[in-house]
Amino acid sequence: MAAETGTARFVDEYQRERLYRLARSIRHNTKAVVGLGLIIALVVLAIASPMLISEEAANQINIQDRFASPSAEHPFGTDNFGRDMFSRTLLGVRISLYVGLSSVAIASAFGVPLGGLAGYAGGAVDDAVMRTMDVLMSFPPILVAMTITAVIGPTLNNAILALGLVYIPYFARVTRSEAISVSQEEFVEAARALGERDSYVLFREVLPNAAAPIIVQASISISFAILAAAGLSFLGLGAQPPTPSWGLMLQQAKQYLTQAPWMAIFPGLGIAVTVLGFNLFGDGIRDILDPDASTEFGVTDE
Repeated sequence: MAAETGTARFVDEYQRERLYRLARSIRHNTKAVVGLGLIIALVVLAIASPMLISEEAANQINIQDRFASPSAEHPFGTDNFGRDMFSRTLLGVRISLYVGLSSVAIASAFGVPLGGLAGYAGGAVDDAVMRTMDVLMSFPPILVAMTITAVIGPTLNNAILALGLVYIPYFARVTRSEAISVSQEEFVEAARALGERDSYVLFREVLPNAAAPIIVQASISISFAILAAAGLSFLGLGAQPPTPSWGLMLQQAKQYLTQAPWMAIFPGLGIAVTVLGFNLFGDGIRDILDPDASTEFGVTDE
């Protein structure tokens, strides 16, 4: 029992040390800091927007104010129904983050355990899981998402489910690769020698220490999911009117580009800034985890 407690304490200290070094490294990486700053700002806007603006008010039609240019009353102008573009663009932050985070949560909930199991077990289990993932990855993600939403119905939640299913193989592959590496560590061998169950070793020791590259994959997948969801909404397979979705707003703006270009500019900027934030953060973490770095996470103790 004492040996088991000592091993568990060693694993906990090892994990805390890795997280501490990762946090230190993020502070020294410009891309990660800028990306994290943008993400935090977007999260704050998503939380605050429903308190400041109601969806009913953002969808209120005012024909007399159609195509009003940006002004003090309407900072982002109005659309073809006289709806305030500032309110709708601000509420679009919440919808975009909801889509990105929810679809990635679905993908990671299935992909991470499957990839961890494949990498840890190896052999026939690894072959069966990864060949299935290879088949799923052989189809273009947006095409699969379009097919799923067309079959089960074009709604925002169905688009999230479709994107979540599409990205499962990507999380499985990243997790498998890291699980194979972590499984060779001494503390994993020690846990096996103590007779710990395979499920305990996998979920308590292997997967927690494979978290860093999974975070990178999650950050990049969120940006891809937001872009894909906007594309689905643009094609009429995602959010439906009058939902203030950026992709749907772009679809409605395409026929008024010369008359009211702000209808496309501000939702487009919203997508660009959101994707930029998650991509910068993911790229920064990936730079920190560069295996060619001289020290773990690229940070020295000096």
